Amino acid sequence: MTNSIVFNIYYSCTCTEVIKMTLSREEKREIAIKRASGLSFETMNRNLKSGNVGANIRYFRKEIAESTQEEFAIDVNVTRTSLAHYETNSREIPIDVLKRIAEYFDISLDILMFRKEYLSKR
Repeated sequence: MTNSIVFNIYYSCTCTEVIKMTLSREEKREIAIKRASGLSFETMNRNLKSGNVGANIRYFRKEIAESTQEEFAIDVNVTRTSLAHYETNSREIPIDVLKRIAEYFDISLDILMFRKEYLSKR
């Protein structure tokens, strides 16, 4: 009985990975846009950090887009190293990069930066 439970868990994990790998970049982006648009203020308040853009980029990349740094860096046209620096706030993020990231998720810069004073009025 234990072997079948392990097999079922392994099987479902394998199927999920296969599905993720067969999605095109555009299909992954569409899914990410739908997830980002469905975020409630309460969810953002729980998961995003006001004033910590790097942590918010990391949250959107990992939790919403479900992308690796390498994949997401390609999608927003930056190097993986630069993205890593942006996520840790060890490098200033150029405004054009912030715009590309926000456009990727079809969200405003206010949401990406989690500016509570604007979002609470949503």
